[in-house]
This record gives sequence, structure tokens and C-alpha cells, in this order.
Amino acid sequence: MPKIIAPSDLSGSGVFRVCRGVILPHDLLTPAEAGLLVGRSADVIRQWKSRKLLNPRGLDERGRPLYHPDDVINAERITVENALRTNGVNPRIRRPSSLAA
Repeated sequence: MPKIIAPSDLSGSGVFRVCRGVILPHDLLTPAEAGLLVGRSADVIRQWKSRKLLNPRGLDERGRPLYHPDDVINAERITVENALRTNGVNPRIRRPSSLAA
């Protein structure tokens, strides 16, 4: 369970939480925030949505999809497990450039 904090050094009011060392301002995440949570880009988060690995739980005021952190972490886990099962390579580990030909 993420730790709930109210940092005094951040502007604005409200409760913030720390999830995997990242300070997040609310419970649902935009694609950019979701990418930050798992170390991926917002484009990857959108790809997961189109591949049905991730389903939004709502929309923000701009119509962007919002995701629950647990769903994002689960999609990351599924992606890594699928890569390991199909080709034996963890996509989160960089290979030396001499091997990537």
C-alpha cells in the first residue's frame, strides 16, 4: 500500500502519495504519470491500452484516460512475463550494444 504524505515543499493543496518512490498527486494517473510510475513513456502506456493490457478507469477534464496505479504495475508485469515466455529476454534489461546487431 502506498504511503500517504502531504509534502510541504510541493505547491498546491491536497494529499500526495508516494508509489515506488514517485510522488503522485491523486489516485488515478494520466498516461504520462503512469509511464513515470513504471519507467516507460506515455506512448507505451497508450500502446498497452490499444493492446487491451490496460483499461482506463475514467477520464480527466481534458478527456485523457486515467489509470489506477495497480493496473499500470500489473500491465508492466504482464509485459515482462510475456517477453520472457516468448523470447527469453527481459525488456527491462539493456543488452550490450555489441550484441544488439
